[in-house]
Amino acid sequence: MVAALVTALLAVTSLAAAADAASFSIVFRVDAETSVTGTASHDFRIQHRGTGGAVVQQFDVDIAGNGQYEVCFDDDMSAGHQLRAFRKSGGPKVSFTIPMLTVRTDRVADKVKGSAPANKQVKVRLYDCSRLTFMCVHKGTATVPVNKAGKYARDMTSIFDGRGFDEARVTFTGSAGHP
Repeated sequence: MVAALVTALLAVTSLAAAADAASFSIVFRVDAETSVTGTASHDFRIQHRGTGGAVVQQFDVDIAGNGQYEVCFDDDMSAGHQLRAFRKSGGPKVSFTIPMLTVRTDRVADKVKGSAPANKQVKVRLYDCSRLTFMCVHKGTATVPVNKAGKYARDMTSIFDGRGFDEARVTFTGSAGHP
């Protein structure tokens, strides 16, 4: 497993105010460094904020009938940056700070290790990838606990015998305001 990717960060949030009209729920999926996709209950404004809190870029998002959306920011998002969303008509704000995620693979021993928010968990997905077609086939997923020092490790031999062009992808799920 030479190619190791930290490909997705999911933040599932749901906020409900006393009145239904003020409620707002949203799911963020951060893929690559600039793309955010997900679902939301209402039209909203989304902001990418840097580590100091300043707005880097923002978009007004009109939700289609199925509640899905996609936004591509111009600048990369990285650890310490924040996504903030709120209904354009006012109401609750939802924010999520992107945590530091790392992944390292040992293709000979089929081990995956890295760092993530302490006392949480990550999902490690393994993919069999073709060097000729650049296509990957999902081979298995493991939920791996993160210890109090913020480290995780898992022997993936029972799931997949990785080779040189295969991938390990790590996903972290957090909640509003904090990972």
